[in-house]
Amino acid sequence: MKLKREGGVWVLYNRLLPVGDYHGMNLLGIILAQQRWGRMLPYELKHERIHFVQQLETGFLLFFLWYAVEFLVRLCLSRGRWMEAYRSISFEREAFAHEHDRGYLRRRRPWAWRHELKK
Repeated sequence: MKLKREGGVWVLYNRLLPVGDYHGMNLLGIILAQQRWGRMLPYELKHERIHFVQQLETGFLLFFLWYAVEFLVRLCLSRGRWMEAYRSISFEREAFAHEHDRGYLRRRRPWAWRHELKK
C-alpha cells in the first residue's frame, strides 16, 4: 500500500479496494485506489473530490446510508441492471456531470446533488 498526495487529496493505492472495475472510491476524504490501474487521472480525482464535498454536507453516515438506499431503489427501477443503477444515483450523476469542469467546486452550490434526484 502507498499513501500519496495527488491533486490536493490523499490517495491510498492498494490491492483490495475498490472491488471490480472501479478505479477509486472516497472514504471519509481519503481516496482508495486499485494499484493495478496505475495513478488516478485528474478527472477521476475531481470526481472523488466532489463526493467528499457531498459527504461533508450530508454527514458521512447519512451520505453512505442515502447512497445505499438510492442504489437499491435504482437497481429495482432498472430491473437489476447494476451499472445503470450506479450511474443514476444522484451523487454519481453530479460527480460524472462535473468531473471535467475545473472550477466546479469553487462555484458549486450546497446540496447540488439534490437537483439530480428528479432525473
